[in-house]
This record gives sequence, structure tokens and C-alpha cells, in this order.
Amino acid sequence: DVYKRQAINYAIDKEKMNQTLTNGRGKVLYTHFTPVLEKYYNTDVEGAFEYDPEKAKEYLEKAGYPDGLDVTLYTVAEATVDQDMATLMVEDLQAVGINVTHEPLPWNTYYEQVYTTADFDMELINIVGYPDPSRVLSRYASDSSTGPGLENPEYDELLERARQSADEAEVIECYKKMQQILVDEAPCIFTVDPGVSVVLSEKYQGYEAFPFAFTNLATVEYK
Repeated sequence: DVYKRQAINYAIDKEKMNQTLTNGRGKVLYTHFTPVLEKYYNTDVEGAFEYDPEKAKEYLEKAGYPDGLDVTLYTVAEATVDQDMATLMVEDLQAVGINVTHEPLPWNTYYEQVYTTADFDMELINIVGYPDPSRVLSRYASDSSTGPGLENPEYDELLERARQSADEAEVIECYKKMQQILVDEAPCIFTVDPGVSVVLSEKYQGYEAFPFAFTNLATVEYK
């Protein structure tokens, strides 16, 4: 139910999460797309689902849960940051009447329950960033095997157009529209992009940080 998903989004204080978990160094997310990919990023989605507990309660009532509901939240037990994030989420959700049982699972068990059988109410996972918008947004295609997927023909059509078009303006437009669909459909709670923090010994120079799962040691030199 989209109202239920929207209610959960309004209930989460993402700015508090950013300040608590990254000391404010991260960026609050409004869709499944990082602002780092500036050319493709849809700035119109910013401000979506700003923290609003009263609106969360209103949407819960629209969804048919005027007295709240009970859910279980699964996390990967080995990921310590996820446990901290889950604690903050549980506090926010319980404040609007969503009673959450937080259950950390070992990765193998988590993978089987979440990705193989899809047997869960809510799950929390960190997603690796990539510089390719298609790879990022394809998680929500209806035939996706790596993400939640959406039964949304418009989304699928936009993804296919973006992949095939040689017109950069059309490609950018498609990716921006897809980000808006993710806001409208609210399939997930998009929380925080923590960025990359690196500690480098003063003995070395030339290290360049990338906001993705990539490290280039070719530029690093010993002083």
C-alpha cells in the first residue's frame, strides 16, 4: 500500500540520522540516486518526505492503520552501522505507532530470507554506489534480480529509452523522471549517502577519493 510506505517515509528523521551517523558529512537522500552524479540528479525531488510525524500518522490512517501496526525489521548482523541506523529508525517509527521488532540476521540467513524468498516486512541494507545511472536505477525495473523491482511500465520504458538513446538530453530526462517515480511510489526509505572518509598517513601523497566502490592506488606515492 503506497500510503503505508509514504507514512513510514514521513516518520523517519533523516537529518537526525545524518548528523548522528556521519557527523553531518553525509547527504540526505530523497530517491535512490546520489547528488554526486550531478548531471543526472533530479533536484526537484529534494524535500520529499521531510520528517513529519503528524503526516505519518495521517497516512497510516489512510492506509487503514489508525491504531498503528506491527512490523519486523531485518538487518545484516555483521554491519555495525546498520544496527545504529536501525535503532534510530525504530525510535522514529514507534513514535507514530509503528511497533518494530528489530532482528539482526547473519549475512547468509539475511540473504536467503530477503533476497531469495522475499519473506520480510522491512529490511535495511547498504547499497554500493556506481557512476552508471542505469546500473543504479535498474534495481527497480520489473525484471530486476538485484532489487525490489516495481510493477511500473512507465519506469521500465524510461529505463529502456535511456539505455538505447544517443541523445544525452533525452537520457538525462529519462533518469530524472525515474527518480521522481521512485518518490511517488515510495518503494523504499532512502536515507543517507554517508560519503567516503579516508585516513591517509602523512608518508603518502596523491590519494584521490571517489564516491563509489573504487580506489585508484596508481596515483599514490611514498614521499
